[in-house]
Amino acid sequence: MRKVQAILVRAICAVMISVALQGLAAAQSAQNGGINGKVTDTSGAGVVNATVTATSPALQVPSVVTHTESDGTYKLINLPTPGVYRLQFEAQGFQTLVHDGVSVSVGFNARIDASMAIGSVTQTVEVTGAAALVDTVSTVGQTTLTHEQIETLPRGSDLQEWLPLVAGVSLAGKPDVGDSNLASRSAAITYGIPLETTLGVEGLNTTTDHGGDTAVYLDSFAFQETEFKTVGNNADVAYAGLDQIAVLKSGSNEFHGEYRGAYEAPSFQSNNISAVEAAPPNNLKFSNPITSPGYYEYAGDLSGRIIRDKLWFFGGWSQLALSQQSVGFHSGPDNTISTSPYGLQYACWTCGDAPAAEVASRLYEGNGKLSYQMNKNIKLLGVYIKGEKFINNNGGSSTVPLPVTRIEHQPLLIYNGEIQGTIGARILYDALFGYTGYQTNYSPQPGTGIAGVPAETETTNKLETGSYYNYYVHLENRHELPASISYIPAAPHLGGTHQLKLGIDLNWEGAGDPVPKEFASGDYQLIFNNGAP
Repeated sequence: MRKVQAILVRAICAVMISVALQGLAAAQSAQNGGINGKVTDTSGAGVVNATVTATSPALQVPSVVTHTESDGTYKLINLPTPGVYRLQFEAQGFQTLVHDGVSVSVGFNARIDASMAIGSVTQTVEVTGAAALVDTVSTVGQTTLTHEQIETLPRGSDLQEWLPLVAGVSLAGKPDVGDSNLASRSAAITYGIPLETTLGVEGLNTTTDHGGDTAVYLDSFAFQETEFKTVGNNADVAYAGLDQIAVLKSGSNEFHGEYRGAYEAPSFQSNNISAVEAAPPNNLKFSNPITSPGYYEYAGDLSGRIIRDKLWFFGGWSQLALSQQSVGFHSGPDNTISTSPYGLQYACWTCGDAPAAEVASRLYEGNGKLSYQMNKNIKLLGVYIKGEKFINNNGGSSTVPLPVTRIEHQPLLIYNGEIQGTIGARILYDALFGYTGYQTNYSPQPGTGIAGVPAETETTNKLETGSYYNYYVHLENRHELPASISYIPAAPHLGGTHQLKLGIDLNWEGAGDPVPKEFASGDYQLIFNNGAP
């Protein structure tokens, strides 16, 4: 096996300076959000050193506190998302002001300004439903999808099926209907152009083939929220195209669980083949009906605390499976025997009355996440995702029937460890180390791969019979080390509010050329032209 190892330094010491608060999103972890604004008195003058306290179930810890600057501005950065926050503004000589219901999603920066009236701090003015509908800070073109939104939309359960919901993004190939694309992937098209995507999961880029998609197959059950950015990305996104930031669910001080299931039996489905289509010369017998055991999905998770206000967990599992038929895809020939000009007799594998093949696909997945608040300035995160893709017909088509296809088993693994922290009120750092990889194993169909059954192809109609000629193992491994440190100046200067971010992104990628797996049928193919070798 030949290994290719490369260190890809995508953004070494990349300095990103933004004006007029545009850098606030860059100054925090890409998986989190922020709230900023200005606190003024009734005359419009900034209130200095007012206390701003944020509370939310998403915080895990009881609260986050900051103070206003000399001009009355404040910033709450690196807030866990998604979350609904309650903001409390307090200052000596002013009534306490509360803004409740401030919704913050992944990468979102809500602007909440506060006007405080003179009075006693024991007097409270409460504003409910202060959610900011428009991010007035970031200039990135983005779409954020929440777990609740995905659950209510009639889409497939594969994570990639979220992509067509993003403004400016579509998928190549046929649309997914009821998970009909289960365990298959299509290239992402951004504004009509197939660009290299950055499909991030918990800070790791899962795009392993430097193309428009990835061979990492994940379902959507365990993800709390995902942000998709199409334009305006920072320098830490190395390629033009879609940038995805997917975040797993997290634990909190309260215990929560979610369980779901779905099932569709073959008897639930009607036949849409008309009498004309079923009659000669069409002889169409089936489209793509569900076959036994049918379609099913089930998933469950549990999250909560291990140590209150200190250590939290999330764990989940899921399985999706689909058995169906496909138009023109057969498991064997019909009973018609034809003779070639060279006297070779053969049956018809492509005729409408040839027996249909069963297409089976499955996805298994288990997820885990730990969150540890070491102290008020340092938080540690750990993520572990293990899954497996299975399909029984790799390479199949109308001219490549089931016996000539390969069975594919592909286990995958994703894990990382992350540290997020602050140094004083001005410096924020974020670093993680993780792994994304998979191993693809191909093997022959039952009854093939044996001596005397080599691969054969007929050039006149492209029909392949016998066994498949190439079975192997393929490896993709990537270790990633993205790290950044951000500095947030105390007050506006040079005509605006500037942020400074310094970062590095190291990738060690190892790809294994196919490792042959030998079977008695041989790794060669016999080629015929109208029956003649």
